[in-house]
Amino acid sequence: MVGVVYSTGAWVDGVVTVSAVPAEGFVFAAGAVTSWSFVDVNEPCPVVVTPVAPVVSAVCGPANDVVSASMVGVVYSTGAWVDGVVTVSAVPAEGFVFAAGAVTSWSFVVAVSGCGDATPSSVGRLRVMVGVVSSGDVVVFSTPAGRLEHGQ
Repeated sequence: MVGVVYSTGAWVDGVVTVSAVPAEGFVFAAGAVTSWSFVDVNEPCPVVVTPVAPVVSAVCGPANDVVSASMVGVVYSTGAWVDGVVTVSAVPAEGFVFAAGAVTSWSFVVAVSGCGDATPSSVGRLRVMVGVVSSGDVVVFSTPAGRLEHGQ
């Protein structure tokens, strides 16, 4: 501003004062404010991260797949398996923010695999592992409601 000379004092305990005096040949109006104090809130700038997508590890059985994700600055939460689908959500940890447009939610369908030589088969809501059954074996069928056993 023309006619004003500003000076900034030293930072003391997180506060700095800026003062104004009229330049040579100028005067301030009566009651003009000539000093301002500013407080530094000393908050660190957040770190920008982009969450990585979770990884699914297939585990034999209904809705047993393991969904895992880990990344500094990201807090992941996994919902319950519902009708063979699980959703993983991500929120930034304290001191972090997500990059614009970052994906923060993923849904996974149960991956019926990882069961050795057995061939998975699904009939309605009953999941059956088809394999060789010999005399005396106990066959276990897993359902969302529990276990059914047949045999000795």
